[in-house]
Amino acid sequence: MTWDEYYEKFYDWATSTQIRRLSALTSYGSPAEVTEVAMELCDEKAASRLINRALDAGVTFQVENIEDLNCCVDTATMKRVVSSVQGTLSDEALDTLTGCMDDEVFQTLLKKATSDQYAPATIMELVDCADEETFKTMVMKVTGCFDAEQLDILRDYLDQATIETLIEKSLQGKVRFAPQQIMEWLDFGISESLIEKMSLTAQGTFDANQAEELYDVLPDDTYLKIAKKHHLELHNEPIYEDISYQESAAPRLGFWGTLFAAIAGINAVSRHSERHQHNGHCNGDCANCPPHYGYRYGRWYYGHGHQYGCEFGGNKGDGSMD
Repeated sequence: MTWDEYYEKFYDWATSTQIRRLSALTSYGSPAEVTEVAMELCDEKAASRLINRALDAGVTFQVENIEDLNCCVDTATMKRVVSSVQGTLSDEALDTLTGCMDDEVFQTLLKKATSDQYAPATIMELVDCADEETFKTMVMKVTGCFDAEQLDILRDYLDQATIETLIEKSLQGKVRFAPQQIMEWLDFGISESLIEKMSLTAQGTFDANQAEELYDVLPDDTYLKIAKKHHLELHNEPIYEDISYQESAAPRLGFWGTLFAAIAGINAVSRHSERHQHNGHCNGDCANCPPHYGYRYGRWYYGHGHQYGCEFGGNKGDGSMD
């Protein structure tokens, strides 16, 4: 029995006759007619037998037949159909089939779909359905570019190199990122060049904490560009000058003070000379050394055992010499 004869009488027969006459077929019709008959049989086993024989006979089903056949044949048959299907699966068809097919069959379908391009919204529906390699391939061939929110989601599914490529493409497509999103990408660890581009075109204003975090992470020249663009605080580091703690100069005594000090010194030396003659050099005998002058912290002291600035040349305070 030819397909034309079978198809002409199909709707006149009872279901049992429709199924029984399948074994008598010597040819098969168009993919659309064969799909129609398979659906009308309302019997998965019979429909699967019909489709398998049609495939064996060289019938090539089209993408528009997939959705209908998915509802009426078994998994093994559907996998054969998907593997041999011709044509491009539209975004709408892929959206419809996502989550409605056996997983193994669906993965086979997606592998064929990697030769085509799909919109970002369609790709986003596949994040939890496609295997890693297939998904990555489809992502890289997306039509247009992903928006900032979609990239936030993809961050959990793709490696850093792929994510950076997608961000670069989105930036070229005039996608803008909010400051908070940029800070999240900064924590994720994408390249400084991308952070710079995202920041220079940011949608919104960085707050003080965000600006400080950018300053802490980015090179100075990069931060300077962003700061000027968004009028941020430059966060210049304070310059700490070396502070020399110099000893204060001896206070000026004035004419009369100097005169009285000189007279007092002469009198002291005279009194000392009367009691004990000293040669004016430290001999290490601090206990018997006559009173004399020492200098420290900008002041002159008169007495014994000067540790610093001893006019006799001793400065250890323990009787030892320099």
